[in-house]
Amino acid sequence: MEASSQEDVLEALCVLAENGNARPTMAEIAVHLSREESAVRAPLNTLARSGEVVIEGGSVVLTPRGEEIGCRIMRKHRILQSFFAEMLGMKPEEASREACVLEHGISDEAADRLNTYLGRAAGLPCVPACPLPAGTPVLSDFPEGTLLKVTRVCCRDGCQRLSDLGILPGVEVALVRRIPGRGVVIRVKGCDIALSQEIARFIAVEHV
Repeated sequence: MEASSQEDVLEALCVLAENGNARPTMAEIAVHLSREESAVRAPLNTLARSGEVVIEGGSVVLTPRGEEIGCRIMRKHRILQSFFAEMLGMKPEEASREACVLEHGISDEAADRLNTYLGRAAGLPCVPACPLPAGTPVLSDFPEGTLLKVTRVCCRDGCQRLSDLGILPGVEVALVRRIPGRGVVIRVKGCDIALSQEIARFIAVEHV
């Protein structure tokens, strides 16, 4: 419960920032979450101690780490809400309540796959991922011959294409060669695929 409360606060901060309030007060966060201010204070203090937020002058500011976590939860919420509302016919407010419960347990991979399914089955627009945090290793950073595992795909216009090509979190890829313009050719499940720099830099990876 404590972890989910912290994630709720980080998600609320991301939504408020998206709506133009990047430095909300504790009271404003509580109103957004429909909770008492006292129920928000404890998770905020925990988040401040662990470095996800900074509390200064009565306002709360997300750190890059806090923004990454909150943005990921916000995206999961929107994917789940879209599924419940568009595929199961639930009312938007009911769909949102269900999404609030499940967003804390669904994995990044499951959310990505559900996002792709919604695009295929219902023609719904892809819910984009958040920008990768600064310093995240991406495909375009590595030399030829490196064996890598995809850790995250930051969806842009090529999200559907990447999914169709099997480039998903958890999949191992080999960087076969670099091509002009910082593009790369990778091998995925025996197939060689050329990716431009614009696509490769949005695919987070780690050494196998």
